[in-house]
Amino acid sequence: MKAFFALGLAAGLLAAGCWSGENRSVGVYVLLNVAENHSRNLSQDIDTARQAVDFLLQTLAPADTLAVASIATVGFSESDIIATTTFGRRPSVVNDQKRSFRFRFDRFAQRAVGSPYSDLSGGLLQAIESLNRSGTDHKTILILSDLKEKPTTDPARDLPIQMTGFNVVTLKVPGFQPDARYMKLYRRRLENLRRKVESGNARFMIIDDLQQLTDVLTADSRAEGT
Repeated sequence: MKAFFALGLAAGLLAAGCWSGENRSVGVYVLLNVAENHSRNLSQDIDTARQAVDFLLQTLAPADTLAVASIATVGFSESDIIATTTFGRRPSVVNDQKRSFRFRFDRFAQRAVGSPYSDLSGGLLQAIESLNRSGTDHKTILILSDLKEKPTTDPARDLPIQMTGFNVVTLKVPGFQPDARYMKLYRRRLENLRRKVESGNARFMIIDDLQQLTDVLTADSRAEGT
């Protein structure tokens, strides 16, 4: 697995340079929820998150930004950020940064436990602030969660969120087949999230394959080039 990742990482750097060479930097913030839910299991959530991190490390290029944070918490704070970095300009530096990023994620994965809590709204606020601060040209928030939130008394969580220019993407969990009752709840959560995102002037998307994320990350660049 480590050898495969090293080869994929090198290939990813070359591939990423093909579409990031126009000085249009990309920022991706991953919000993940290791759920404590009878319909899902811990290892599946971790495996999905690991695949997403590997895909992004292989895809993102020099000057791009990547962050991963856990929203499995009562109230999101910066202590829930697993890893974050803006890649340098030199390929050798980028390789070291990507290996370090993967190491930090693996360390989190080894000790991760399921949680009944989830502060998706707090995670969104942090992701928006972080990506705006990064100065990247194209900003994407990737959500790996069943979207269930612990009720909160914090009024800031219910305020409209301004996210002009952002893509907010949620990934369907591979092999996840909930019962009809749970699916109804999940669809309601999806619709609530869609309304929140689109009212903030952002683009909302649902994908079922990580390869579709490449189209999301390059769509704005293609649009600018036409």
